[in-house]
Amino acid sequence: MSLEKHELDQMVGGQEKSGKKMQLVRNMGLWTGVSIIIGNVIGGGIFVSPVGVFSEVGSPGAALLVWAICGILCITGAFCYAELGLTIPTSGGDYIYVLRCFGPLLAFLRLWIAILVIYPVQQTIMAWVFGQYIISPFSSCDKATNELAAKLLTGCAIAILTWANCRSTKLGTSLNNLFTASKVSALGLLIILGLKRIFIDGSSGSLAEDIVWADTSTDMGKYASACLKGLFSYQGWSYLNFVVEELVEPKKNLPRGIFISILTCTGVYLLVNIAYFAVLSPLELMSSKAVAIDVANQMLPGWLQWLIPICVALSCFGGVNGSIIVSSRIFFIGAREDQLPRIVSMIHPEQLTPIPALLCTGTLSILYLFTGAGMYNLMSYCMFANWVWYAFAVAGLIYWRFTRKDLERPMKINLIIPFFFIGLCLLLLVFSIYSEPLECLAGFGISLIGIPVYFLFIHQAKKHPEAYKFFMDDLTKQGQLLFNVVPEDKED
Repeated sequence: MSLEKHELDQMVGGQEKSGKKMQLVRNMGLWTGVSIIIGNVIGGGIFVSPVGVFSEVGSPGAALLVWAICGILCITGAFCYAELGLTIPTSGGDYIYVLRCFGPLLAFLRLWIAILVIYPVQQTIMAWVFGQYIISPFSSCDKATNELAAKLLTGCAIAILTWANCRSTKLGTSLNNLFTASKVSALGLLIILGLKRIFIDGSSGSLAEDIVWADTSTDMGKYASACLKGLFSYQGWSYLNFVVEELVEPKKNLPRGIFISILTCTGVYLLVNIAYFAVLSPLELMSSKAVAIDVANQMLPGWLQWLIPICVALSCFGGVNGSIIVSSRIFFIGAREDQLPRIVSMIHPEQLTPIPALLCTGTLSILYLFTGAGMYNLMSYCMFANWVWYAFAVAGLIYWRFTRKDLERPMKINLIIPFFFIGLCLLLLVFSIYSEPLECLAGFGISLIGIPVYFLFIHQAKKHPEAYKFFMDDLTKQGQLLFNVVPEDKED
């Protein structure tokens, strides 16, 4: 450790804390944990992905099968992550599991694609859907004006939520609870409208029509592509593992929170898709730009048609908030493991919030929004890579079962479950490569770019020039003064 770094720790570290422990606080109970997962899983995806899934497989029955397969995949993954989270009770999710099981290089590649693309792009997409839906009931201008208004609203939403989470962890989680309730209410209304169409109006839209589109129902590549689109709507099933250090009684609440959330989301998604198919014909569904609004326009009286767009907007707003909470923690943990600049691992001495980490994820999201950096293409490339890393994390569970039998495991699942999960992932990945080889290769390519970055900035850190080390230490000092943050206390 350099002299400047040692002096910095003494100046704004433990000696000025007056006995207060500088760590993230355990203030998330079971239902906050449930709302974090549901709040992340149920974002903008369920209002966008159904059209993509249906266009791939071509029939309502096949589409519902895809949604059920996605749910099964996430539920088996949830079992595996519950054991991992209790065996390695450290925040950071699959990043920390890959780090502990397979070492720093693979962990950095996971961190690289997560912080550079996955999380900021996901937040931007959800916030963008928020902006579009919120202006849709009041839109009367030309397309360019509407797009600018949506972008401004989107940027403001990201900035406000970033500020709220910097201000207080409790404020951020309270907002998450509130918006989770609103999005479940919105989906509940859509389900009721679908059931009304089936059982009261006596019509069943797409469900009543026997349609086969271009033999897609027998093309496994199409099913794999449809699953990747459906899994975008399940993104967030593992997020409670990213905040396990802030969870009250994690041995009890982590597995409970995961299982309650994923089962709820899977059931809700199946019912919502049934509602879509019950109300809209195949052609209406295929041409829909905002499927939930189209359902509302057909089923609600004119004076109530504004309700669904507002509810969807609030749902996306809450999804962005939950994603900001989680993604900031992977920035925070990555810096704590010396794989990101040191300033990112610091917290505010009063609010105990990771302000630099929150600002990193919020700023990247806004940059993607206003630079038009191909958000949807990047997400399609990286969804493939994301599931590669989920499989790696679960492979670590199996590896440690045989190599680290000494570890305490408060929860121990049957090994059939992780093998089944990895098998499903491999099938998904093989057929995805067959169906969309360029997109899959792009996802791998973005991950592999992290290899030279790792060796240049992390592996060779001790050999960096003294001038560079001095610059980074000075940058850390200036960042501490600017954001009023201090190093986190180490565990005793």
